[in-house]
Amino acid sequence: MDTSFIIAFFNAEDDFHDDAKTIIGNTLAKDPLIKFYFTDYIFDEIVTLLKIRKIPKESIEAIGEALLHSNLWKLIKISKLDFQNTWKMAKKYNDKEWSFTDVNSFIIMEAYKILVFLSYDAHFSEYPKIKKWVI
Repeated sequence: MDTSFIIAFFNAEDDFHDDAKTIIGNTLAKDPLIKFYFTDYIFDEIVTLLKIRKIPKESIEAIGEALLHSNLWKLIKISKLDFQNTWKMAKKYNDKEWSFTDVNSFIIMEAYKILVFLSYDAHFSEYPKIKKWVI
């Protein structure tokens, strides 16, 4: 999962909040055992962006705890090899406007064979090696 989708899901003020809730609800209705994966880089972006948006610290903490301690959300921690592969790919695709975190998400998705992702970020539709589900 990408930062944009997770923030939309948790933040009722986000323009895509209702859409994100519907998608999660429909997905869980089809498969109640599904897990939604995110990386520690995504977690970093979430906390940072919520602070920039002046979300109350109690809400940020609640979102963080929900992500870190729920059976629904699964954190993938970036390894040294993941970091090296991300940097290598970032240099290869330096003509793209992908953030380092976006590139890292591509690396992790390939490594874990994650073929579907949820994002409101159009950059995800530019990477040719994964099945795209950009909303």
